[in-house]
Amino acid sequence: MKIWYNKLMLRDLVEFIEKLQSVFVDDESVEAHRSMIPRTVDVNIRRDGEGYIATVVSIDKHDVNGILITQSNNYDGLIKSVNDLIYSYSKIPAKIRPRYGNVLRPTQKKQTGELELLRA
Repeated sequence: MKIWYNKLMLRDLVEFIEKLQSVFVDDESVEAHRSMIPRTVDVNIRRDGEGYIATVVSIDKHDVNGILITQSNNYDGLIKSVNDLIYSYSKIPAKIRPRYGNVLRPTQKKQTGELELLRA
């Protein structure tokens, strides 16, 4: 139990530090990287035990099936994980990411196992 609690606290601390760093990023850098964020991301989602696994099928209609995969214990965490995955794939610097938040938001395809994320 203590190890799980420590991992949770460490993750929260890392998120806090990243958000703190983003305060010192100038607006020009944030805007310069905005064009690197894809407009659409198509994702296949499947249940795996008590969690979810997401496989990115395409980014801006370009096939990347099987290259980008992430997982989470809950649906909201999965959306955050997919956003983080896309930020990494698009080479968005970690210190800028908190300024965008979850910029890719899901459309209403949750029940079919398919998901399209659109840039907000």
